Amino acid sequence: PAACVGNYLYSVGGYDGANIVNAFNVYDIAGDSWTETTGPITGYGVALAAYAGKVWAFGGSGATATSNESWMYDPALDTWFRVADMPFGVSQAGAVAVGDYIYLIGGWANFPYVQRYDPQTDTWDVSGPQLLIGRQGAVVGEYGNQIYVLGGGTGWTGMTSVETYDPYQWPGGTWLEN
Repeated sequence: PAACVGNYLYSVGGYDGANIVNAFNVYDIAGDSWTETTGPITGYGVALAAYAGKVWAFGGSGATATSNESWMYDPALDTWFRVADMPFGVSQAGAVAVGDYIYLIGGWANFPYVQRYDPQTDTWDVSGPQLLIGRQGAVVGEYGNQIYVLGGGTGWTGMTSVETYDPYQWPGGTWLEN
């Protein structure tokens, strides 16, 4: 996963085929160049979102467990800050910012929950509706004030279904299959 802030694309963590890595990579789109460094997260399957000019990183899998840690990177300060832990640790979830919130959706092992983070109060809310089908590795995005969850998988089986949700109905509303 990646998040774009300004002219930069950011990626966090990874797996090199043998080891879980502590990687923080920044791609300068205008300059067509990479900066490779490290950050506070060692893991793979970390969900990323861009919000308010910052990069937000959630969960991931480490050597022994799935993480519930959340982090915020401020590019202007070139500094990572730890923020409130998620209620549920996840790996391979999707993340998207809509309005004043960041939505963390799904995750490994067919996780059906949606966790909503409020950056202004540094709090989490899980009172909204669950996905119709729990999934991991899905593409998550926003279009026309709707959250879209495309594909992903259940275990090792890929999916082609699409679910949508109107986040302005939170904690009400339901996910719809398209």
